[in-house]
Amino acid sequence: MANNTAPEMPLQGSPSEEVPEEILREQEMAKAGEEHALSNYSQKVIEQKEKELRELVMLNYSRIRDVERELSQLQLQLKLTAGPKKHALEMMRKKIETQNEKVASVRQRYNMAKQTFLSLEAELKREEAAKEQLCSELNTLVQQSATLQLNKLEELKRQLEGLTAGVATNHNHPGEQQLSSAATMVQGQAQVA
Repeated sequence: MANNTAPEMPLQGSPSEEVPEEILREQEMAKAGEEHALSNYSQKVIEQKEKELRELVMLNYSRIRDVERELSQLQLQLKLTAGPKKHALEMMRKKIETQNEKVASVRQRYNMAKQTFLSLEAELKREEAAKEQLCSELNTLVQQSATLQLNKLEELKRQLEGLTAGVATNHNHPGEQQLSSAATMVQGQAQVA
């Protein structure tokens, strides 16, 4: 922004030439004008930057105020709900502890009942096996008894037939028929047993 139309003049005090005072004033004024123009430009740039900075600060300040307002509202809500929530959480914790105690008690009773069940189940199996053994022995005894009775009846029948054969040749008595039918009945009962 310097004015290059003015010729350069040597400074005062140089021995060869003297610069007229008017030129010096013009040079000083030109220099002052340049400095003034440069100062004005710098001042405008500084003012523009300060304006941008103020706008940025105001924008950020309003954001900070909004965040502070939101934070204070959240803190207020937290204070209002913290007491009841804390109380509710404490109540829930106590209920859980009580339920844990109940579960432990029921689990202990369950384990005891399970052990009792298993021991009773084993005892039931032993008793059923003993019953089966006794039933088997009873069946064996009944079969042996029936066999003995059958053998005894067979022997009595032979003896009776031997007696009746000798008497039948001698006499034809009605009592013999009754005796023969009685032997047959006894034989049928032995087979059923």
